[in-house]
Amino acid sequence: MTKTVSTSLTIVFFSLALLFSGCTSGYCIDEPVKEESSKKEEKEEEDKDNDKDTDDKCDTEKGKESSDKNGKKAGSKEEDKDDEKGDDSDEPLKMGNLTLPGSQQPGPLLGLGENIIDEGESQFFLYCDDFLGRKKFFIDVVPSYLYGITDNLSVSINFPIAPKYGDGPFYSSGLQDFFAQFEYAYYNKNTKTYTDQATVLGSFFVTTGSNRKAPNTGFGPCFFLGGTYSRTGIEWFGFTSVGAIITGRLHGDKVGNNYFYECGFGRNICYMPEKWIFSWMVEINGLYTEKNIATYRINPDSGGNVIYINPSLWYSTKEIIVQLGFGYAAIQHVNGWQNKEGFLALLNIGWTLPYQQKGEWVNK
Repeated sequence: MTKTVSTSLTIVFFSLALLFSGCTSGYCIDEPVKEESSKKEEKEEEDKDNDKDTDDKCDTEKGKESSDKNGKKAGSKEEDKDDEKGDDSDEPLKMGNLTLPGSQQPGPLLGLGENIIDEGESQFFLYCDDFLGRKKFFIDVVPSYLYGITDNLSVSINFPIAPKYGDGPFYSSGLQDFFAQFEYAYYNKNTKTYTDQATVLGSFFVTTGSNRKAPNTGFGPCFFLGGTYSRTGIEWFGFTSVGAIITGRLHGDKVGNNYFYECGFGRNICYMPEKWIFSWMVEINGLYTEKNIATYRINPDSGGNVIYINPSLWYSTKEIIVQLGFGYAAIQHVNGWQNKEGFLALLNIGWTLPYQQKGEWVNK
């Protein structure tokens, strides 16, 4: 009986303890859970608010970015348009070989043509050369006047003189054939860094020289046709040309036709913007000559082919041009018994006169 009561009391005690411990543990667990759930809900609401704020911020930022982009695009389009407008300008940069007008830019010393100048522009030139060979020499002095009829057409009047010619035991001197040369530029291209030009030219001779002297100082009745192409860049420039003097008979005599071919290149050494240019160049000049006819008979000791290599220096300002060079007959094949070619020295001096362009004086 005592054991039963004590056992029952023990069971009741343990059951109350378990019940109390379960309630206590449930309370202590449920409250934090509720607090955590409430905190989670608060956090979720805060996160939602934050998300809304961030979305609003993103939308505003996106709007700003889009407006900025649109503004930038608009600005870039305007800049591109301005750039395109600026790129449309074909005016070469005033640098290197292009720092002076076209009439003062480097060109060949012994070559053909390339004498296109501005409309109304005038230039005087004095050209001198001395060809030295084995038991032969030829000295030429050529005053000339160049005038620009239009921007693409020019004419030069030339008065060549032979102070002294010598070939073996024969000597001669006197006037050579005067001639007028017309040159037309049928192709022009200008960019900011280079200019291209192609021309055709023709010359008409007056028989003031003699084709009966030995050596001859004239060709007799004849005419000249040729063509040129050149490119002049800020640093480098190059040119080429071909031409022929076609001769006629006079009193049974005929000087062989002359065929010219030439190319060359050069580079600027230094320059002063819009003041002066100093450059060097190398020319390769070829001359093929047919045999002469004397009293209706072909002279076997005439004609042939000679190729010269000619380096030179160029200096020019807005008013003057000075070009000095020398050369050597690198290749020569002559017919029959003829004295060989050797060296040559060349000098060209030019003076550009003041002229009016679009109502304004240039070089005055």
